[in-house]
Amino acid sequence: MKTDAALSERDAEIWDLRVRGYSLRQIGEKVGLTHGAVSKALQRGFERYEYPKVEEARKLMLDQIDKVVASLEKRIDAGDDKAIQNWFRAMERKTKLLGLDAPVKHEVEHTEVTQQDLELRELLAMKKAQNSLAKDTENTRA
Repeated sequence: MKTDAALSERDAEIWDLRVRGYSLRQIGEKVGLTHGAVSKALQRGFERYEYPKVEEARKLMLDQIDKVVASLEKRIDAGDDKAIQNWFRAMERKTKLLGLDAPVKHEVEHTEVTQQDLELRELLAMKKAQNSLAKDTENTRA
């Protein structure tokens, strides 16, 4: 993993601004990036860097998510579809920050089919056809 020293100056500035409470848009304006690019830079930092302020930033973001969720409660109780969708988005973000959205492990089994396998299958199919023909011939004679 990269350490604090490996961060670019811009990454360090993004982290510092976020920890100080700046919004993604405000950070983007200060460093010359879109708020989406700032968000991606922060997410990469969470995943890649051992940065002393990561836990502080994570706590700040979790607190902000909790505030958003709390502000949606009345609208959710009233059945507001948009509020419900925003609640789900906030909870998805929270599970990612907490590391609860771990990748699912899939096991894949691979069976190699050789030329010999194909030839054997062909011989078996031919033998079945011969047996079937022989039975049909016996049945017609009887």
